[in-house]
Amino acid sequence: MSTRVNFYDILIELSEYTVRASDMLKRSLVEFQYENIKYLVVEIHEIENDADKVYHKIQREVEKQYILPLNKEDILQLGHTIDSVIDTIEDILMAIYMYDIKEITPSIYSFVDIIVDASNSIVLLVNSLKTAKKYSDIEDLIKHIRNLEDRADKVYIESTQNIFLKLDPKNILKNNKLSLKLESCVDTCQHVADTVANIFLKNV
Repeated sequence: MSTRVNFYDILIELSEYTVRASDMLKRSLVEFQYENIKYLVVEIHEIENDADKVYHKIQREVEKQYILPLNKEDILQLGHTIDSVIDTIEDILMAIYMYDIKEITPSIYSFVDIIVDASNSIVLLVNSLKTAKKYSDIEDLIKHIRNLEDRADKVYIESTQNIFLKLDPKNILKNNKLSLKLESCVDTCQHVADTVANIFLKNV
């Protein structure tokens, strides 16, 4: 007989990797030295790999358990969206390395601050899913993450304007690609919030 697994706790554990990854991304840029990026790429990949192990545990265990706190598909969907946030954070650092980006612009720092905020909010939101009794218990966190996505859209517009106005042609394409990855990361954070909202509304 298989041991009962608390899926809320595993999802919370997975969500905490978003904070580990986003904190590491911010530290990498605050202390930015391009020559160290290749080592930091290895470090963030280890975080992503550890998160994958937690997600794979969710996939395995959901098939074993007969009694689940949520719909099977909902558990897997939420796990997938959280894991995707960690993947997109890794993609940002990989892009800085692959595109040979030597200067971190103010808009990149703005994006990263939003990602750190969103990651911490995801942990709080997933924790709230375990204890919330009504939608209003999680509504403020969901609104906050959605507002962060709106802020990221504005940063992206400003960033794109500055890229085309201030950069030389060889740097325009790679910086624009990086901005797209940063915006995509925040979009993925909002996807987590939307997924939690949908799960909660289906199960209350």
